[in-house]
Parts: sequence; C-alpha cells; structure tokens
Amino acid sequence: MGTGVLTGTVRQAGKGEAKRLRRSGQVPGIVYGAGRTPVPVAVNGRELERLLQAGGAHSLIELQLADGAGREQVLIKDVQRHPVTGAIQHVDFHAVALDQEIQVTVPVEPIGHPKEDGIVNLVLRELDIECLPANIPESVQVDVSGLDVGAAVLVKDLAVPAGVRVRHDPEEVVLNVIRARAEAVPEAEAAPEEAAPAEAGAGRGEEE
Repeated sequence: MGTGVLTGTVRQAGKGEAKRLRRSGQVPGIVYGAGRTPVPVAVNGRELERLLQAGGAHSLIELQLADGAGREQVLIKDVQRHPVTGAIQHVDFHAVALDQEIQVTVPVEPIGHPKEDGIVNLVLRELDIECLPANIPESVQVDVSGLDVGAAVLVKDLAVPAGVRVRHDPEEVVLNVIRARAEAVPEAEAAPEEAAPAEAGAGRGEEE
C-alpha cells in the first residue's frame, strides 16, 4: 500500500499552547513507541483530516517534521474529536520500525453482490492482523458475488496479501448472507376496497 505524508513540527507542551495551535489550524499530538521518548508534535489539521478520510487510520504514514527534526514512519493510534463540532482535538502517533512486524486492525470490505434477495451481514467489521508496516493493507476484501442466502465466510476462507497473518480463530465467521426482510404492507393499503361504496352510500342517505 502507499504511504501517506503528513507535515508537522515539534511543539511545546501545555494546554495554552494546544489551544493556540488549534486556533491556527494545527492539531496537537504526540509520537511514541519504537523504544523512543515521547515527543509532542503539531500537525496540519487539513492534511490529517484528508488522510483519515482516505483510510489513513489504518495506514502507514510518513510524518515529516520541520526544522531538521527528521521523518518518522508512524501509525495513527488514537484521534480525539470535539463532542459538538467533530473537529480533531488531539492525535496519538505510534512510531514503527520498518523491519519489525506489528499488530494492527484493518477493515473488512465486502465486494460484489449475493444471489437474489440476499444481503451481507458483517460479523467482523475489522480484523486483527500482524505484518511488516509496509505490508499493511488498506482493507481485507471479501468477494460475496453469487453467494446464496445462508452462506458464510470464515476467517480461513479469506484471501489475505502475502506476508499478512490474521490473528483470529480460523473457524470464526467473518460475514454471512441473510435474506432481506419484505416490507410490511401499510394497513391503509390492506383495507378491503368494498368499504368505499358503502361509505359513499351512507353519505347520500344522510344528505337526503
């Protein structure tokens, strides 16, 4: 998979500094992991939002820090948002070593359509996997084309990329195909049509 790029700077810690950064369009964060001392950083808020919308929450990111602070290969571990506006308030990055396998979660992505009136019921929306950082897939796709109602796909049935191991029981159900529910007929539509003439006749009797 491709590596996203995010620019940032090393920042000073403190609530007042964090508020100032948010007002300027920056997001305060921290980088930790890979045997290093945690480093407070600030990143471009728009770049971060774009990466998240493009699936960056599960992707390897190259964090480019200004002023000669260097580059980090990181994963997004946690994003805190404002409860009302939804704006990103803080982000945690986990620095990784490219030659060491890591454990991450990736989404399950059904592709295709089941037979007839079947619909896909996702039992596992995400999978825990283990691989080198450069081998993290954007998702694990499951082809459901032509599956009958009642069919199930197990972990052992998945076609995962080379170098990726799924950390689930092989017999665990990833998804199954269930029958779509028929829409209920509204009571007004189900009423007998014979009632209409009777009501009309009663109305004429009252007028007479």
